[in-house]
Amino acid sequence: MTVFAGQPIMADDLNSMLRTVRKGADQALPASTIALQNDNELLLSVEANTTYYLEAWIRYTAASNTPDLRINYTYPAGATFARSDWGAPSASTVVQDTIDTSIATTGDNGRGAGTAERSLYVKGELIVSATAGTFRCQFAQVTSSVDVVTIKAGSRITLQRQ
Repeated sequence: MTVFAGQPIMADDLNSMLRTVRKGADQALPASTIALQNDNELLLSVEANTTYYLEAWIRYTAASNTPDLRINYTYPAGATFARSDWGAPSASTVVQDTIDTSIATTGDNGRGAGTAERSLYVKGELIVSATAGTFRCQFAQVTSSVDVVTIKAGSRITLQRQ
């Protein structure tokens, strides 16, 4: 949004510039499945013909190191989302971080899980074309396991309109 001298600033304009959602409750993912599941709370509406800067911080745990965490995103048709993430590598048995410096524009990422709480930090750019809609996180296990992966309360997404 460009503001010019003397132009009134509307509350709706200011409110739409920065959007944040914080997960209020833990969400356990179904055991023994690698099918992506929509997160119940980590979603935000996005406007058509708008570019957003995204930051996300995802907290999660698992009953063991076996399942790991798979993360993906959905967004309106015609939109593009380029991102990099930081977190424990998939199949990790120790708490360590790796930085994925490649710019992912399709597919999903696998990250390590374990009994200690882990976190994943994501930065990216969402470019929405002519179709408005919803930006949403999806999660699953990387490896099918009876051990449940839980997305923790306090996880959050922030979209800043550019």
